[in-house]
Amino acid sequence: MGGPARYNHGAPHRYLLKPYAPVLALRGCPNRCTFCDSSAFACSTPLRVRRPRKVVEEVRYLQARYGVREIQFAEPLFNWNRDWVLEMCDRLGRLHEPVAWSCHVRMDSLDEELLGRMVQAGCWNILFGVESTNVDVLNAANKPLDIPQVFHLVKAASRMGCQTTASFVFGLPLSTEKTIRQTIEDAIYMEPDYAQFFLHKSVSGEPMHEGDRVLSGFEVRANEIPGRLYLPKGIASAEQLRELQREAYRRFYLRPNYILRRTRSLLKPGQIARLFDGVSRLGGLLKP
Repeated sequence: MGGPARYNHGAPHRYLLKPYAPVLALRGCPNRCTFCDSSAFACSTPLRVRRPRKVVEEVRYLQARYGVREIQFAEPLFNWNRDWVLEMCDRLGRLHEPVAWSCHVRMDSLDEELLGRMVQAGCWNILFGVESTNVDVLNAANKPLDIPQVFHLVKAASRMGCQTTASFVFGLPLSTEKTIRQTIEDAIYMEPDYAQFFLHKSVSGEPMHEGDRVLSGFEVRANEIPGRLYLPKGIASAEQLRELQREAYRRFYLRPNYILRRTRSLLKPGQIARLFDGVSRLGGLLKP
């Protein structure tokens, strides 16, 4: 393949330095969130974790062989175990050539102290899996979260200088237009640097609650999770759900103060191309 330099054109908010490379530190997930494809393969694919020493050896190889300056940890649950994360941070922090890195975290396995250690070790970008800010919706998805703590951790990461992305899923069981609109409001108030709003796609192909529906067509769309769209009882149609998604992107990204803040941060040498890339991607998300 010729190394990481051949595939270093990701979404502009997901990389800081080039060349960068993905690294997989673990496979599987111990959690059973109903909306995640990991839950569908949990029995056949148990959690398999690499030792931090072996992961950092791979990072050193990528640095020496390809000149990699940034690592993107690709697993959906980097913070699966506190001691493991602390050892990883210690080893990454002792690299002769420092490396920037990013990861995905689960909110109920994170605290401010651990967050600080991650940032000190070079973590510059964290994707927070929030999904919804409605407690009933989260509980039905088998992902209970302390919503005030979610707000606290996102804001704490920003104070530490870490870029934040909050990820949400619309159309989970028990969702209604009201719960989704509240989640949009909370996403804005949370003030992450970026937000992404996915539509729930069925893992099993079967409704999880009476009155819910799974559409028959398998969708493959840009910037979307592939699969069959899930419509909870409280949502009348696919178009209603998609309009709520477009509304979320419009309201989050087209705020004047947000545009001014992000433009200032990207109007730097070498950043203009990323700015135009981001605008192009947003335009695609807003199309009907």
